Amino acid sequence: MNYFLKKNEILSNKKDISQLFQNGSSIEGKYTTVVFFKYNYRAILFTTRKKFGNAVKRNRGRRYLKEFYRQNKELFKSNYLYALILLKIPLENALNKISEDLKKTLIKI
Repeated sequence: MNYFLKKNEILSNKKDISQLFQNGSSIEGKYTTVVFFKYNYRAILFTTRKKFGNAVKRNRGRRYLKEFYRQNKELFKSNYLYALILLKIPLENALNKISEDLKKTLIKI
């Protein structure tokens, strides 16, 4: 398994991002929301909600999401666009709790 996060795996095209949020479906968990949309290739967007805190918290949250994706690429279907939105960071064992929440959410897709 390739555990690197490649640049072409990150969703950055504004047209694709707007299509994902306009036409995609979403599933909300305790700490995260996953928005997904069937597309030609797999790409993923890592973000936090608007009122999340300061830049340090937002960046830490995105790092948790990237780390989860890097270690669990097999849970994501190949022809989908995804947006992982972090709603809040747990106080203890943050990465483990976010990972459990995302695994439960991704099974529903």
